[in-house]
Amino acid sequence: IRSFEVNTKSSFIFSLFTFFSCEEPGEIGLDIDNTKLGTAFTDTITVKASTILAADSIVARNRGYLLTGSFSNANFGSVSAKSFLEVGITSGAAFEDAANARVDSTVLVLDYNEAFGDTTQNLTVNVHKLQQGFRDDVTYFTNSSLPHESAVIGSATFKPTPRKTIRKVLTNTTVNASIPVRIKLSPAFGAEMLAQSGKAPLSNPTEFLKFLPGIALTGGSNAKSVLGFTFSDSTYFKIYYTAGNKKLQYNFIISSTNNRFTQLSADRSNSPLAVLQNPGDSIAAANTSNTAFMQESVGIKTKLTFIKTFHTLLQIGVSSGTTNK
Repeated sequence: IRSFEVNTKSSFIFSLFTFFSCEEPGEIGLDIDNTKLGTAFTDTITVKASTILAADSIVARNRGYLLTGSFSNANFGSVSAKSFLEVGITSGAAFEDAANARVDSTVLVLDYNEAFGDTTQNLTVNVHKLQQGFRDDVTYFTNSSLPHESAVIGSATFKPTPRKTIRKVLTNTTVNASIPVRIKLSPAFGAEMLAQSGKAPLSNPTEFLKFLPGIALTGGSNAKSVLGFTFSDSTYFKIYYTAGNKKLQYNFIISSTNNRFTQLSADRSNSPLAVLQNPGDSIAAANTSNTAFMQESVGIKTKLTFIKTFHTLLQIGVSSGTTNK
């Protein structure tokens, strides 16, 4: 949700441009008392800037990160993000020795490498079960949604640490990376999954999606930032369980190939862009302190209008020994 502001007085792209034509000055072809009449050509381009709310919807399906949370900006207002993600399984995946198994914990771990807003404040991320799955014949946009249960099956409250310097244990090297968010899901969810072992929902991926269409990630009411969750080795969804004397784990599939999209909504009512209510609305930079704005994820774009004016200058050249009058 990158935001940009461009001052039209200080930026060259919004300045007044004057260009001289490539055509050489020419003579009209008249001699009057040794006075030559000729022409020169100039053209002037004036660039006017405005901020518009794009009329086209923004495709979100299987694009970008899973954005979650909300943040505010004095110039742009507030933006809220909610993500929807399909979860997969391996064909025929079953719990080992399910009859004697017990769930120890169910954990969703989300890595992130983008953050917007105030990351010095706590952020709560909630997990919900989808009530309806993705459809192959539907294009999902940033204003689309999927119904999910209001009940939260897991949540985590934490202070984001984007690009914090940490030491990787395996490589023993220091790198700049975020510390993944660890969300512990309810014991009831893990038990519900264990109970499906040997039944249709865990027999193949298609049947599983009928049982669990996916999950939704929402930000808590205290959100002051938005995180961009990504797919990496540090992102996973697992059930840890014990069967007999064995410590085992059941792995769900979460990857960039899973169906997903992010829903974005904006409230500009208390910002300089409050007039941008409907697609196609615009506001001149002259009315926003000579500043144009861009926040493409929610359709805010800068529009440049080029106004070209042609000028023809009459040149009068006087031969030596004559007097201008």
